[in-house]
Amino acid sequence: AEQYSIDTDHVGMMGVSKGQYAVTRLSAPNHVVGAESQKFAGFPEGTPEPQPWQGYPSNIHAGWQGMGMGLWEKEYITSDYAPTILACGENDRDVITKDGNVRFLSALEKLDVNHVNLFMEGRGHGLSLGYDKRLGVDRYQLVIDFFDRYLKVEDKLPPVVLIATPRDGAEGVSPSATIWVQFAPVIDEKTVLTGKGIKVVELGDNQKVKGSWKVSHGGTKFSFVPDQPLEKGRQYEVSVTRAVKDKAGTALEAVRKIRFKTAE
Repeated sequence: AEQYSIDTDHVGMMGVSKGQYAVTRLSAPNHVVGAESQKFAGFPEGTPEPQPWQGYPSNIHAGWQGMGMGLWEKEYITSDYAPTILACGENDRDVITKDGNVRFLSALEKLDVNHVNLFMEGRGHGLSLGYDKRLGVDRYQLVIDFFDRYLKVEDKLPPVVLIATPRDGAEGVSPSATIWVQFAPVIDEKTVLTGKGIKVVELGDNQKVKGSWKVSHGGTKFSFVPDQPLEKGRQYEVSVTRAVKDKAGTALEAVRKIRFKTAE
């Protein structure tokens, strides 16, 4: 770290498929107390030879995991897990998308871990690239925005909207569809739960939709619960304002507006 000027307090890690396993293990801050997942008869601990650099921490502070093997969710996912993106391609193997990934995601949600569920339409067993029409996001930019907020801490970057749903420009949205916005980094929840940070407006009469916000995903995702179902065939706007601030008190850089139309 000293030789290459690496900031060991802000380390990110990415891994897909077999490479995911290392991200999974190191995302648990107390992983040093863990044991090897498999042992081979006749070989010493740390096979094939003792591990180098023992005594030096190998903590990471943000991760990207491609696929989501569900074999380890009970053993390795903890409530203090590092912020992570769980990415899985739509065309990945059925055993992953229908079993492993689902189990892994369920464990993250159960512990309310700071995570982004990036289920990638049209992608397979690979990295987060290209534009996702379903989510309305550039996957590559989302990953960069995510890592920057947890690794470039000293730069005091403004919080960023990673995903909002319904996506901007969506039509035929169910009046009962959930409205949510997910940020990086962790947000000061008071700036949203008071009803000032994010506003939902029906554009026809420019009336604010009454409702409340719920926070999840370790303080990064906010879901809107309207007092009444949305009206059919109406235009709505979700306005994410500069009143939204992260835990360090840094405000959103600019207003982000998402517009959608409900089904008739």
